[in-house]
Amino acid sequence: MLPKNIFNINKIISFLSIILLLSGLLLVLMQKDTKAGYDEKFKNYPGYEELIKELQAVHPNWEFEILETNLNWADVITAESTGRHGINVVPKGWDSSWKCYCQKKVDGGAWLCASSAAVAYYMDPRNSLNEDYIFQFEKLTFDENAQTAEGVAIILSDCNYMQGNIKYYDADGNQKTMNKTYIDVIMEAGKKYNVSPYHLASKIRQEQGTGNGSKMITGTYPGYKGLYNYFNVNAFGNTEAEVMESGLNHARTKEWTDPEKSIYGGAALIVNEYMAHGQDTLYLEKFDVVPDDGLYCWQYMTNVSGSRSEGEGIRKAYKEMGLINETTKIKFKIPVYNNMPEQRASIPGMEQIVTQDVQITLDDVIVRKGKGTNYPVITTLNKGTKILRIELDKNKDANGRYWDKVVLKDGTKGYISREFLEQISIQSNTNEKYIVTAWTNFRNGPGTQGGTTVIEQLPPGQIITVVEKGKYPNVDGEEWYRVKLADGTYGYVGTGFMEPYTESKPVAPGSSSEQNQGGENNDNIDDGQGQETPPTTQEIGYKIVENDLICIPDMTVEELKEKLSGVTIQDADKNEKTEGNLATGWTVTYNENSYTVVVLGDTTGNGIMDAADLLAIQRHLLGKVVLNEAFLLAADTTKNGNIDAADLLAIQRHLLGKTKIGL
Repeated sequence: MLPKNIFNINKIISFLSIILLLSGLLLVLMQKDTKAGYDEKFKNYPGYEELIKELQAVHPNWEFEILETNLNWADVITAESTGRHGINVVPKGWDSSWKCYCQKKVDGGAWLCASSAAVAYYMDPRNSLNEDYIFQFEKLTFDENAQTAEGVAIILSDCNYMQGNIKYYDADGNQKTMNKTYIDVIMEAGKKYNVSPYHLASKIRQEQGTGNGSKMITGTYPGYKGLYNYFNVNAFGNTEAEVMESGLNHARTKEWTDPEKSIYGGAALIVNEYMAHGQDTLYLEKFDVVPDDGLYCWQYMTNVSGSRSEGEGIRKAYKEMGLINETTKIKFKIPVYNNMPEQRASIPGMEQIVTQDVQITLDDVIVRKGKGTNYPVITTLNKGTKILRIELDKNKDANGRYWDKVVLKDGTKGYISREFLEQISIQSNTNEKYIVTAWTNFRNGPGTQGGTTVIEQLPPGQIITVVEKGKYPNVDGEEWYRVKLADGTYGYVGTGFMEPYTESKPVAPGSSSEQNQGGENNDNIDDGQGQETPPTTQEIGYKIVENDLICIPDMTVEELKEKLSGVTIQDADKNEKTEGNLATGWTVTYNENSYTVVVLGDTTGNGIMDAADLLAIQRHLLGKVVLNEAFLLAADTTKNGNIDAADLLAIQRHLLGKTKIGL
């Protein structure tokens, strides 16, 4: 028989073994649970996984879902900035680095079109994967355990117009009071439509502001008494009056005759028009990167920082209620993009945009993927190597270094510490006059990927001087020449959008930085090969769509009369026409039905497609003029439902005889 103490020792050892085994199993389970908090695919995208792990270390119950947009990062930034001027705006008082060169004004000039750098900064999710800004990615469904009336009250605490019982004016100017508060209605609407009441409250605060709010919700606006639009639905225009009238007209069509109906209506719209289509976070409401019924076109707000600021309001409510802790379970949906640079998008103004030649001053100088020694190495360069510098860093890192952005000979972009760079004179191997053949981007470096910056837009017909050829023969599928403008500015243009200039070449009147989508999208524009119309329609040269007769450019009255026996054609002044080109805005009567003529490309209504039509579309994109009805249809030469750079390019190529605009 073993001594008693030996038996006890064996018992203790066995017990400890079981404890250790269970502890190991528990550790494995905990590790699996932690990993389950975020999608492993985040590791495939630079910089995401590290930031999410930092958040989850503090908030183990937070869940992070990946949204793989399958969109190319550079294309997204173009589409949200120079591709569609005015869909993202910044306050007019912000520094120039935040504003687009086009200077397009919105809401009477209180807001200006945002620069590509501003869009990139706010769209880069990595800039918001932190305690302050993460809530713009919170999924916007109703959660009665997390979202309370107290939280709604906190979000709306500085909104005087949302306090106490609902008071409003009816169409006759009589003041009325409901036996419920604004907070009651928001909570009810959230539960009814399965949408976060915090989101509804934040949205109202964002749209109507703090203090006493806007005229959109007073119920006393002249001509629109008794109407309310708390979410500013369909409120747009270049002046305050236009914004108010469009928003309150919408309220009239929806019969939003008191605050409760308006709040309920806005909640229903958010769910039906956004969340139901995958736009179920603040970020996705702001930036339409969900490929459902198109991209970039269905965005709730134009303020480029809107989703972040609304998210801050929600975070404030959670924090004041003590809901940001280790136990709270919150779900987030984080978008990722293809070909994102290692370096996060910087705050605009952190770099100075340049086009400079520099040389390396020492051997074995490292080129990195981002600003700092923690970023991966791209290559090393030796003393005397000449390269292009496209950005000057304005802020030193922790070690006192400036990291400038450079372009290598194969077009790769990277960063080098400025202490190893010496500026030299601009390299040149030619001096030739070229003419721009299509609206295109003038950039500080070659290529559309990797963060080159659009300096301005060059219109077709502008004369430029090519000073360097052959250095970048294939960057992002295009050869790039270094060019010099008349004012001495250097930059790069893709060779697909220029040709040698001769005195016989037509020069467009003036030069402009007003724009379309520019270089990135020009690289991918279909020449018309993939969207052929059935031969019968093409041969006829026209088609009737509802109340419009749409025809190809340069179609004549005589041709239409030959194809449509008994047709009557009148010009804009109701004069009957028997010869000459058809023009947009004319009227065709056939079999007792009247149709408006739409000549593709004829945006001026003179029956002739020329530079004036390009200018009309350009001014429409800038908001200087508004193309309406038939003229808007005529401008859509690519027939994709949008007026953009592709339409300008189609007209230009048609005028140059490279392609034909068809039906």
